[in-house]
Amino acid sequence: MSTKQLHGRTHTESPESRKVETMITHQTVARVREEIDRYRRADKALQDRMASDNSVRQSLQIGCGCIESAALKRASLDLSRALTQLRMTPGRSR
Repeated sequence: MSTKQLHGRTHTESPESRKVETMITHQTVARVREEIDRYRRADKALQDRMASDNSVRQSLQIGCGCIESAALKRASLDLSRALTQLRMTPGRSR
């Protein structure tokens, strides 16, 4: 077990609780590329929907969404996760 200070608090961490850390590999880069492509497709779908349906544009302006905007949000979250995996380096704890 290890103990460390984080934000003024002491945290105890067992070896089993540590996440497996990755480094930049072919797989992590490929995953990021896949998520970028997915994000671009979701963005294009939303842009096409907004161009063809004025009510969608108005809905987005008042904070409501549509299926395409939800898909874009999910794609952005997955892209963020893939980029986080890419940035992780050995020896750094999360």
